[in-house]
Amino acid sequence: MKLNWVNNRLSKYTAGIGISHYEEDSIFYTKQNITKGKFIPISGDEKKYTKYDMFLMYQKNLKYHTLATLRMTGQYSLSKKLPSVEQIYAGGAYNVRGYPESFMGAEHGIFFNIELSKLVENKGEFFVFLDGASLHGESAWQENRIFSSGFGYRLRFLEKNNIAVSMAFPWKKTINSISVDSNRIYITINHEF
Repeated sequence: MKLNWVNNRLSKYTAGIGISHYEEDSIFYTKQNITKGKFIPISGDEKKYTKYDMFLMYQKNLKYHTLATLRMTGQYSLSKKLPSVEQIYAGGAYNVRGYPESFMGAEHGIFFNIELSKLVENKGEFFVFLDGASLHGESAWQENRIFSSGFGYRLRFLEKNNIAVSMAFPWKKTINSISVDSNRIYITINHEF
């Protein structure tokens, strides 16, 4: 049995800027990028593309050892078609929890995460969250929005590490005739550099 491999070629360059702003009880961070590239799909015709992507994060310390976090990631393509590796994807442990990893993708879109966390006796933190995404473009599904909510617990260890266990509940269980579970449990381990 012979396997046929897809051999797409891609070259690109990216220019970007990142800005951090600190205040006594809050932080704002943003990263903005413009990418220009070209790829050769299976058809063999070279295609050029340009896209803009951004990441925003705002955190604020509230009363009673509580932290509010807002994250937003977006992408806009000036080209009709992007190679799949350059599309924006929603679903999974780090954007819209409750849906499978990279559940849906498209050329443009935005996803957000709102999280409220409460420190528990200096050992860890309990958190609740709301996630959402809206994707658009030629590759977008007809039903192009997903949302979820959930809760979890994050434990910090060895100063710069944490492990989190969370449970997410997708708001819509069937999207474009694809069914998802009524809940999904995530275990994530992170290290800060």
